[in-house]
Amino acid sequence: MNARKIMIKILIIIIIIAAIVGWYFYYNPIEKKIDITTTGIQFRNNDPSGYFEEKEITIKGTYKQFLFGNKDDIFSGQFSVEGYDFTFDEKYSSPHILLAPQGGHILYFTANLTESKLLGYIHSDVYLKEIMIAIRSEEPNNYNNYANGFVISAPAKNRAEAVEIAENLFNKSALNGLWKDWAGWN
Repeated sequence: MNARKIMIKILIIIIIIAAIVGWYFYYNPIEKKIDITTTGIQFRNNDPSGYFEEKEITIKGTYKQFLFGNKDDIFSGQFSVEGYDFTFDEKYSSPHILLAPQGGHILYFTANLTESKLLGYIHSDVYLKEIMIAIRSEEPNNYNNYANGFVISAPAKNRAEAVEIAENLFNKSALNGLWKDWAGWN
């Protein structure tokens, strides 16, 4: 056998292996265990008083990242924020945070999908190392209040760090520009 035929066979084998590996990662996410307890800063955007408050955030579960962007990344597990009645219990069998890309809803569903709990909207970097949560307003017709609502950024030590994290994550998010009342961070 000549060298050309051997090279063609090797190339075909490499292409087949690459196709199998590509197919596998297209349909199967990379999973990473998350166990984070961090301190964030809650602030109200556009608040001249400069209000801020520390909040402990606990995130434990599995982060699933799809390499090719064919599906949204998903976090499944427990998610709690100090001072908010939003914790996973056995009734809510689908505790998912859909991160589409790096932005989505903090939402839990019951097994039959008849009931859900929504804390708010999240923007994050990969594996939730930095997060920004816009707390859902209870005011009718004002659920997506980024302009004047409560925002929690973590990890942050003061209001200035929290505002900077929130602005950076929001601007990188797929949800950026979705709300028309947006006027910037301060």
